[in-house]
Amino acid sequence: MPNQDNKSPVKVSVAGETLNLLHIIFTLLAGLCVLFGLALLLYQLWGFLTGNGWNSVPLGAAFAHLLGPPPAGPYSSLMTVLTIAAALPLALVMLALAWVLHKIGNGFEKLS
Repeated sequence: MPNQDNKSPVKVSVAGETLNLLHIIFTLLAGLCVLFGLALLLYQLWGFLTGNGWNSVPLGAAFAHLLGPPPAGPYSSLMTVLTIAAALPLALVMLALAWVLHKIGNGFEKLS
């Protein structure tokens, strides 16, 4: 009786292509985050060098712009964490997000 594998070459190929596609998507997202973070950092540095002051853009400004102000209500521990996180500079958060997305993309590359 011949030895039959449960995995056909077509299924393995499709899974490998899907993982490669996920690697490409996450790598592109990481690249976009790096470009956005560096552009924002250069914008802030330009404001400092021209004498307009350091125009810091915190993560909270992005939250307020995209999601609106938080609802009024009792503070929870999650709100405390979000309040502290919202004070972080957006450029550094974008660069950290790019690093995380790049690591996820590398994981998909190793799986494929």
